[in-house]
Amino acid sequence: MELDELLAETYAAEPLTWLEAAIFFLFACAEYPAEAERWAPLAEQRWQRYLASAHLVDEDGEATLALVRARAASRLLQADGARA
Repeated sequence: MELDELLAETYAAEPLTWLEAAIFFLFACAEYPAEAERWAPLAEQRWQRYLASAHLVDEDGEATLALVRARAASRLLQADGARA
């Protein structure tokens, strides 16, 4: 895997990291209702970050397109290496 591909994969994963965190804090609210006042603002903040970044992985999103380009470049490098 090339560095550009790894960076693109990381970029594309960003929205999911926010979603995972939002789900974690919502679970914490449900599992520990006495602490919900503490966890709810964290869940809301992570959810808002997810919503703000979700467009990155739309079909024509910036992260999706970067990943497609990086994977295509990686395949070209592999094909060139196989021919050498």
